[in-house]
Amino acid sequence: MYYFKRIPFFMVFFLMIIATPRIVQADERTAVQQYNALVKLSYEMPEDIDFELLRKLFTQQPDYNPYKMNPIEEFKIINKIEGRNPEEAREMLDEYLRKMFALFEAHSRAALIYQRHNKLEKAEYHEWMADGLTDALLNSGDGFEADTAYYVVSFSEESFILEPYLEKKEPDVN
Repeated sequence: MYYFKRIPFFMVFFLMIIATPRIVQADERTAVQQYNALVKLSYEMPEDIDFELLRKLFTQQPDYNPYKMNPIEEFKIINKIEGRNPEEAREMLDEYLRKMFALFEAHSRAALIYQRHNKLEKAEYHEWMADGLTDALLNSGDGFEADTAYYVVSFSEESFILEPYLEKKEPDVN
């Protein structure tokens, strides 16, 4: 009799072990689908696009890894190649943007590159994206307490927020 009372517990436990990975996979698929839909929608530059959601969904992508993001180094390489082969540099830029679409730095640097090549429509789009992503970052918190911390998706964003506080101030001589 004792063993029969334990069977429902073990059945529930067994079903949880089997079902949990499938639920997680379904959530990942949903996040990927939502992210891709928002990226596609952003090309239309709608006024009501949710940049905050775009950034959060970016962190739920299967290949998201903040430790491997280094926009400064990536753009050093792109800028170096740009002088020799502008077309190859633009291809590298487009590939980088596909991978790091929710980083404001990627869009602000892309805008500069497209301006240099007189592709003003693309430059305007990337300026719009950079502004929206920057606003979403700065509106995500105030940084004064743990529950109101900024929602950063990369170390470069964290540096961007902390930079004004880390600047060296001249001593007051008066």
